[in-house]
Amino acid sequence: MKTILLQVLIGCMAVSAVAQNCQQNSVGITALSDMPTTVTYQGFQGGLYPGGTNTRPASHEQAGLHRALAVVPRDVNGQPDPHGRIGFVGIGASNTFAQWGSFEALASGDPLVNPILVLVNGGQGGQSAEVISDPGAQYWNNLEHRISLHGISNEQVQVAWFLEAAKATNLTFPEHSMELRRPASEALKIAQSRFPNLALVSI
Repeated sequence: MKTILLQVLIGCMAVSAVAQNCQQNSVGITALSDMPTTVTYQGFQGGLYPGGTNTRPASHEQAGLHRALAVVPRDVNGQPDPHGRIGFVGIGASNTFAQWGSFEALASGDPLVNPILVLVNGGQGGQSAEVISDPGAQYWNNLEHRISLHGISNEQVQVAWFLEAAKATNLTFPEHSMELRRPASEALKIAQSRFPNLALVSI
């Protein structure tokens, strides 16, 4: 099974009673992946990877493919089982919840989605990276409850989509990104401890 992780761009969601302009497809800002190598943004080079490139380093590519091999159907105890399930969870706050909902709607109508894949929306309002970086945060108990309601166990969760933000709202780039690094890293460590077979995370 070839799994493709999609980041769904939501541009036409109704917010309160304010009408949205669904014809606008640009805000005039150059995408990170489209920045020339000679151009910087606040001192930082563009591109998705070091050196201004959008091509994954070979070692990174190989490591990802190797980890992908560990994603197989598993039983409730986490043992490989051709009749098992593959759990795919969304981790984050309210934006995660909204975007995951749209992702699920698209996936439910796609005949190429493997029926053993179980999607779980773990987005929860107000749960910033700082909040969920605490191992005792209620967020994790709520997420595990949602997972169980979908009929799978923590041991069957193997793929995650992580979308988070720092709690502080007065920060700009690059301070916001720097502020996010530590709590995001801690939250991912917690996810790994709670879901021992977690192999792939899309950030």
